[in-house]
Amino acid sequence: GRGEAFVNDLEVPSFELVPLLGELKDAIRGTGFENVLMSGSGTSFFALGIPADLDWARFEDDMKERFDARVFRASFINRDEDKWYFE
Repeated sequence: GRGEAFVNDLEVPSFELVPLLGELKDAIRGTGFENVLMSGSGTSFFALGIPADLDWARFEDDMKERFDARVFRASFINRDEDKWYFE
């Protein structure tokens, strides 16, 4: 299934208390992100991977309009094991 390796035990009670949080998660997942989780107790969500056909501007506008949410893009820094630090 989708996202089964990633679990936040606080999602279920948070979504019961504030159903809009569940709607937000579903909306993010609906854009094609497979792994979407609430961070901590609900101050933010994060999604791993980038759907191939994602229109970032439209996604950001939709999140702002529907949920008054901001989108912050991030990426991992990948370095070779022996190349972590250079002077």
